[in-house]
Amino acid sequence: MRPAAQSTNFWGIDPSKQSDDASSGTVNELLGDTTNLLIMGGLIAFLMFALLIAQVGKQAGRRSGRLMVTDGAMEVIAAERQEEEVARQQQWIDYYVQTGDLAKAKELGWEDPADLPQWKQHELEQAAEVDAAMPTMVDLEDI
Repeated sequence: MRPAAQSTNFWGIDPSKQSDDASSGTVNELLGDTTNLLIMGGLIAFLMFALLIAQVGKQAGRRSGRLMVTDGAMEVIAAERQEEEVARQQQWIDYYVQTGDLAKAKELGWEDPADLPQWKQHELEQAAEVDAAMPTMVDLEDI
């Protein structure tokens, strides 16, 4: 003969093993359920804490990103400042040459074409002719 199949209810409790005393069999089963609830509650609390830490880290990253500039950005800023300085210097040189104050223009790095050797003047003229003959590309940013 086969043993009778044990029937359990939805919570896995065998009603045939229950006694009239509430403290006998169901306490252990309730403790098992409470342990599961505590484990699940702890896991949920841990995940919520992890989300909180992630959000705080994200906000701190945004704040520090605004305050700190990366090395690449610093190099770009330095290059832009250098270009502006060279452009300003060239404008002053042009101004001093136009006004006839060649001494101040030479202090800023201007070289008088008359002071250059004849062969250097010839090379500069040829380079200027080659540059003038080259077609220019359309700047797409200006369109």
